[in-house]
Amino acid sequence: MGWKAVTIRAVAQQLGYTSPLLYEHFRDKQEILTEIAIEGQAALAKQLLRDLPQIPIELCFRWRNGIGASCSKINSFTD
Repeated sequence: MGWKAVTIRAVAQQLGYTSPLLYEHFRDKQEILTEIAIEGQAALAKQLLRDLPQIPIELCFRWRNGIGASCSKINSFTD
């Protein structure tokens, strides 16, 4: 079942639209799913960025060249 069982008609009906109207904006179900994923990722990124403390750029470079570089070396051995 899952996403494969969903039809454009059912999606349109849940939204209160007709399926031809959805086809004016999306080629197929995959395009709808892709757009939902993109919008969800963008909303999550915006929320995370809003909630993160402002970190001075110098600390980011220090981390990247210090601990971050060490982590990269460790990961290359474990991959």
